[in-house]
Amino acid sequence: MAIPFLTFSAMSTRLPGYVMIAAPAIFIIQAWFWFLVRDRLSGITNRLVRAGGVVLLVFLAALPARYLLEPSSVFEKRDRHPLETRELEQLSARLQLFDAVIFNIPTPIEAMSYSPYIAYGHFPTAEDVDRVHAAGLPVVIYEPAGTTVDVPPNWNAIVLRQVD
Repeated sequence: MAIPFLTFSAMSTRLPGYVMIAAPAIFIIQAWFWFLVRDRLSGITNRLVRAGGVVLLVFLAALPARYLLEPSSVFEKRDRHPLETRELEQLSARLQLFDAVIFNIPTPIEAMSYSPYIAYGHFPTAEDVDRVHAAGLPVVIYEPAGTTVDVPPNWNAIVLRQVD
C-alpha cells in the first residue's frame, strides 16, 4: 500500500486521483482485517464485546458498499469540459507569467493541475504577500464573478477577475 503513495508523492503530480492506484492494496488489507475480526469473535464469550465486533464487521462491509448506491452512474451524461475547467486551462495565457502564487481561488488543487502556478483557496494576509514577494514571485488575487476584493495598494498584487 505504501509503495504507490511514496512513489507518486515523490513526483510532481498534483492530481488527487493518483491515490486510487493503492485502492486494491487497501481493499485487500481491509478484507484481511475483516476476516481476522470474524475469526477472533468466535472465541469471545463477552456479549458486549461480541456485539461490538459484529457492528464493526457490518460497518466494514456496508460503508464501502454505499458508493454502489449513489445516484450517479457511468452512463450519466456529464459535461466533461465545464466552463471552470476551460478557465483554469487559460490561466497561463491570461496571466502571461512564468511563475506566480494565486490566492483566493475557489479550486486551488485544480488550478495547480491545469497551470504552473501555486494556488491557495484563502485570501492572503500581509505576511503571505511579504513572503511571496521575498521569494521573488508575483502575487495574484483571484476575484470570483459577482464579488469584489479589496486589495491594499501597498501589496503590489495582480487582481485576476473570473471570466463571465
